[in-house]
Amino acid sequence: MQVHRCRFVDYVPQAINAIEYAPRSSTHPYVAIGRANGDIELWQAKENLVYVKTLPGIVNGSLEAIAWAHRTSLTAEEIEL
Repeated sequence: MQVHRCRFVDYVPQAINAIEYAPRSSTHPYVAIGRANGDIELWQAKENLVYVKTLPGIVNGSLEAIAWAHRTSLTAEEIEL
């Protein structure tokens, strides 16, 4: 008999403070979402929104605005960070 372990995460949703789409000149259409706790979520927006990763924010910080820099394509190594 196989045993399946299930753990529950104490998830506390945070408000969205900022949304920024990658420029049209970008090779990968990303959406960056800034949360009230300072986290930045990256989503790929080709046909549907696909979650890529979360960049953790600072402790007791808040993200109020977000903007893309000149280079908007990420390498595989940068995505793994």
